[in-house]
Amino acid sequence: MTKPISPAALQAIASASFSGGEMRLAGKLDPKTYAAVDAVVAAAGGKWSRKARVHLFPGDARTAVDAAIESGAATRKQDLGQFDSTPVVVARIVELAQISPGASVLEPSAGLGAIAHAAAAAGAVVTCVELDPSRAEVLKAEGFKVLAGDFLTFSHIGPFDLVLMNPPFAGQADIDHVRHAAAMLRPGGLLVAVMSAGVGFRQDRKATEFRAWLQDLGGSIESLPEGAFKASGTSVRSVIVTVRTEARA
Repeated sequence: MTKPISPAALQAIASASFSGGEMRLAGKLDPKTYAAVDAVVAAAGGKWSRKARVHLFPGDARTAVDAAIESGAATRKQDLGQFDSTPVVVARIVELAQISPGASVLEPSAGLGAIAHAAAAAGAVVTCVELDPSRAEVLKAEGFKVLAGDFLTFSHIGPFDLVLMNPPFAGQADIDHVRHAAAMLRPGGLLVAVMSAGVGFRQDRKATEFRAWLQDLGGSIESLPEGAFKASGTSVRSVIVTVRTEARA
């Protein structure tokens, strides 16, 4: 069962401080918002401690509520790993990328290659990186150049005109993947990435540093429509980040 979280409750959770199994809310909440926060905490396995005046979790508190923060929904079973790109998501990526025939394109964490196929159809020369050996073999059989393995372990590939990507979200892995991928662009190249909506509002150090990095490069964050990943079986809230590397004089 999935219950949407109100924006106020989502912001309250994202602004909380965490220490081990403790989550401490920042300031007093109105009753409706607190009830919504408490429902998320309960779904994630936590409970209020009147004595300690914090929410307590049996394990790491931040990890426990990460799924709710990223998806925008309170649910007892979530997997925020890799969600295959849906047609609506791919269409927006391609629109933003403005792919020219012959352009070199990298799709990290390619999965089933939804983005790679769309880029190839636009005339791009596509390189894929895929961790799952079986999916990597399928992509090879479909004619793509494929590097099999964990994308974060690759460093000396490219440079590419475009990086088009839908990285895994769990544990803010999307931030690591996007910043790693940006280094593989040629000067003046463009990165278009699907990311968790949390990159736009979370207050932890990793998210705030990512927004500062993006601002320095003149990048942007655009919200995807609600239900953009419904066809992949998830209500995860997501955005599209675009950033262009500086062209050399």
